[in-house]
Amino acid sequence: MHRLRFMRSAAVLPACAALLAYIACVGCGASNTSPGRATLTRATYPNAGASASGDRATLAAEDARILQTERDETTRTSPSRLQRRAREAAAPLAAFGSVEEDPRGVVVTLDASTLFERTGDALMESGRERLDRVARALIEADAPRVVLAGFATNAGDTKRNEDLSRRRATAVAAHLASRGVPNERLSVEGRGDDRVTSNASAEGRARNDRVEVLLATRGDAAEPKR
Repeated sequence: MHRLRFMRSAAVLPACAALLAYIACVGCGASNTSPGRATLTRATYPNAGASASGDRATLAAEDARILQTERDETTRTSPSRLQRRAREAAAPLAAFGSVEEDPRGVVVTLDASTLFERTGDALMESGRERLDRVARALIEADAPRVVLAGFATNAGDTKRNEDLSRRRATAVAAHLASRGVPNERLSVEGRGDDRVTSNASAEGRARNDRVEVLLATRGDAAEPKR
């Protein structure tokens, strides 16, 4: 029995050896053809490496440009720079309006009586001239976002005051935009009968009927309120 098993194993060995030799031979043939294939690829696409290098250089240049743009925008809109630009824009306006700083930015207050006819929202000629100076100051200082808040206390009931105050702010914004202030930097608010003093006297009413020009130095302060 053991002898029979040994004889069968001895018979199988030559067949295994022949199979291994055949596999080795085929492998040699495949390896011999590989260089030819590689050479064919290089010959067919001689600029493949150069093209890839060029693409990488283009992408790197574009990434650098985007990064620089982001840095420039961050610098332009940094709080300290925004504050400086707001102050520069407000300085020439102190001659015909009060100027104050608060946590939102720099606020220039213009009396409605110097801008609008009677108690309406139509700009007077002198009011347009005044707003022309406001526009020049905003443009020259590259002012940040501007929030125009209108106030009205003499239109009657609360709803009419709110409507008039918004129309006034809108009229001022439209005039500034017509004089070159970028429209995307302007937003308007109608604040209605939001008083800063008593409305019992003519002086008090004049102070309450106003348009505030906020040169915003905080992003949340510059968001328009609908």
